[in-house]
Amino acid sequence: MKTKHIIGGFIVIFWLITMGFLIRRNISTTNVNALTIDIENYEIVDRPVWMSIYMKNQKIGYSMSAINKTTYENKPAYIITEKSYMRILAMGTTQEIDITGQAITDYNFICHNFNFSVVSGLYTMIIEGKVEDKKLHLTIHTGGKTQEQILILDNPLQLASTAGLYVIQQTLPIGKTIEFPLFEPTSMSMQTTTYEILDKENLTIDDIDYAATKVKFTLGQLQSTMWLDEMGRTLKEEMPGGMMAIRESKEKALQLDGSDDAPADLLVSYAVPADKEIPNPRQITYCRLQLSNIELPSGLEGDMQKVLHKTPIIVEINSPQEKDLINANTDNYSAEYLEASIMIQSDNEEIIKQAQKIIGDTNNAWEKAQLLNEWVFENLNKIPTFSIPSALDILKNRSGDCNEHTTLYVALARAVDIPSRIAVGVVYLDGSFYYHAWPEIWLNNSWIPLEPTFGQSIADATHLRLASGGLDKQIELLNIMGKMQIKIINFSE
Repeated sequence: MKTKHIIGGFIVIFWLITMGFLIRRNISTTNVNALTIDIENYEIVDRPVWMSIYMKNQKIGYSMSAINKTTYENKPAYIITEKSYMRILAMGTTQEIDITGQAITDYNFICHNFNFSVVSGLYTMIIEGKVEDKKLHLTIHTGGKTQEQILILDNPLQLASTAGLYVIQQTLPIGKTIEFPLFEPTSMSMQTTTYEILDKENLTIDDIDYAATKVKFTLGQLQSTMWLDEMGRTLKEEMPGGMMAIRESKEKALQLDGSDDAPADLLVSYAVPADKEIPNPRQITYCRLQLSNIELPSGLEGDMQKVLHKTPIIVEINSPQEKDLINANTDNYSAEYLEASIMIQSDNEEIIKQAQKIIGDTNNAWEKAQLLNEWVFENLNKIPTFSIPSALDILKNRSGDCNEHTTLYVALARAVDIPSRIAVGVVYLDGSFYYHAWPEIWLNNSWIPLEPTFGQSIADATHLRLASGGLDKQIELLNIMGKMQIKIINFSE
């Protein structure tokens, strides 16, 4: 088994969330009285917009958005379609990701219903939404199961795809900022987005000159820069990690095989080179590192990690001793670390049954944790997987990289009352630090890192946690990837 082939799952989170920029047009809630759109004088209906997607100047996919007329409940309506496709090389394997969104709106773009899907290899997630009585009724299909969720809407649901048109119509001055609440489908949460007018620029694409409005789009901690045409449609968008989308003809956008260059491996592209070698990284119990070119990550301080200096950032990592955990307790935990979620279905009967089967009759927290750790390591095939990992899907397919190992472990642990969470960061391997995910469990008032992907009872001290939690927390790393530099100060076994 090649370890490098199973550590890159967190990279997939980067791509799926970045794809959120391309499909952020899906759903947002706004005050309909404030956001009134005059579409009659704008030729955007029945005129699809195609864009090519690039990573570091290498084409990896395309997207399409279209607005067409239809009827809904015998009334005139619009159907808005968004499609994105990417073909990516990571961990030596080429995989495809299809993302599709579609919504039905009235002529003011107030949303009646929508659906959103992510299809990648063995894994599929479908989200359906319907608005009734100021409530958004969500149905999530994943792992062969259906889950439901209801969000209360303070205002009507309106498509974010029309926000660009609204921004253009307002003829806003440079420096002006507008805020919109957004339903973000990859994290299943409402988030605030802002559009700031940066400048007016002339932009030439395919020998066509455009008078463009340059806008900064912010979603939580993420930012992208967009150039909008006179009808509010995107001409170009620059995103975190060297990703870019640019408008092109349908024929040109659909062409993916024109490059003579070998595609860059995503895992290798975003690895952080180390300044010295660590001969036996899986045996390391202490490590001191210096981080540069980034701000202090929120998940850096605490438990096995201690920040010694903030400028520059110096952190030391100490692996806990197993002898101190044999009789450990799970007291004083926060209830959220035992709760089920859309992707961590720890309350599902199949998850509970499997977890109980694994631990047998033991009541010892550390023994339970290790039995689960060993089972996940031994029963999941180690293959690179592009997905938004769902514990039920993983239990069914029994395959994946570090994301799948970690997500399934956390679900199983919570199912048998072990407080647990997802940690994301980097781990040392073959001269570089690679982005990675692993679980942490709450024992003796501390978070203890485990490693079901590598088969370690305790994660070695080359694991550097940068954030913890779900996608809404992991998204912070997108501002780090491609920027962070690491200097190894010292280490020991």
